[in-house]
Amino acid sequence: MPSYAYTALSASGESQKGSIDAADRGEVVRKLARMGLRASSVKPLGASNAPVMKSKDGRKADAAAPFSSLRQLLTSAGGDSGKLRLKQPQIIAFTIELTNLLAAGFQIDQALGAMEKSSDATSRDLALRLRELVRDGIPLSSALPQVSDSFGPLFCSMIAAGESSGSLDQILDRQVKYLGMMEELRSKFLGALIYPAFLAVTGLTLGIVMITYLLPKLSVLIKGSSKATPILLDSMMRLSDFLRNEWWLLLIAAGILAIAGVILAQIPSVRLGWFKLMHQTPVIGDLMKARHELQFLETLGSLLHSGLAITQALTLLKGTISNPFIRHQFEGIEHMVQEGERLSTALQRAKALPPRSIDVIRLGEETGNLADVASKSAARLDGQFNRLVERVTALIQPCILVVMAVIVGSIVYAVIDVVFATLQQIGKR
Repeated sequence: MPSYAYTALSASGESQKGSIDAADRGEVVRKLARMGLRASSVKPLGASNAPVMKSKDGRKADAAAPFSSLRQLLTSAGGDSGKLRLKQPQIIAFTIELTNLLAAGFQIDQALGAMEKSSDATSRDLALRLRELVRDGIPLSSALPQVSDSFGPLFCSMIAAGESSGSLDQILDRQVKYLGMMEELRSKFLGALIYPAFLAVTGLTLGIVMITYLLPKLSVLIKGSSKATPILLDSMMRLSDFLRNEWWLLLIAAGILAIAGVILAQIPSVRLGWFKLMHQTPVIGDLMKARHELQFLETLGSLLHSGLAITQALTLLKGTISNPFIRHQFEGIEHMVQEGERLSTALQRAKALPPRSIDVIRLGEETGNLADVASKSAARLDGQFNRLVERVTALIQPCILVVMAVIVGSIVYAVIDVVFATLQQIGKR
């Protein structure tokens, strides 16, 4: 009987390796499941068990070689790493289509076969590779990270929970809603900063054009005026000369700053300090805190609904946090919960969430319905986050407009003042 080398995960998430005798890969997966293990990789052990045939020149050839070559060809099609790279909209579209097919009564193999006819080339390739692994007996939750790194640990863990509970279609449906909400949340967060950034860039561009183009045109008239040049206008004229003659120094300085920024961004302590500073900034910090609060409750509710334990949910949840400062806080929270502390108490000690959310989690713990309470609270916070984004956007826009008006208006007033003074002198002659 052939032997297979396997890599599997235990219920606690510990990785185990070994070998087992089985007729095929499917039997390996079933044997591991009976042992309480979830297979993540199954490969034939050695080539001695494979059928052997001779080629025309009399040398031995492995009968499985053509199939191995085919698999290698399929694997290499995705690039140097052999894995597909998917954008967030592609992941959402794939999850929606798979959810609809499973809800219609398709088995996972049949659903992936139907998805191979997709009009999108990436989706076809993804379905083809996944179906190949699923047919070999690899669970979908283990096949996904083998095909693409775009499916993170959170997504795969929820799929594994759905496979073990027999409710994969329901888990996928909940995952579709979660991914859609997180994408919408990210869009709102970025959208709150895009328009103010556009106003700032526009104002800066207008100021540079006036300084480098308008002032040089009027410099002869300004210098010929008997009236003293205003201090602001004199400074602008000097800045204009610098921008027109020594502009290359600014490019060198910008390049040095960019390189220094990239180097500093690789230092964990610097990144932690930067995000801590941003977290304490009045307007941006409020947005970051609100976004984290909403994402935490929605992710926690989704994970607990999938049947995961609170410790497993916190481990996965920490992996979804991109802010180093907030992730550093959650390291202590995870440790306290593992030691037997209640989540609400750990969050209160770490001050990782506002008191209102801590009270919600405490209520969920006391009623034994933390998953539903967290999800419903996230739905309410979504509306509050929308209103916060609207208020921040409404606040930033007039502030930028006032700054632009003061700078541009000062330059225009100084220029017009000198022009009128010159015209008065000409009229007296």
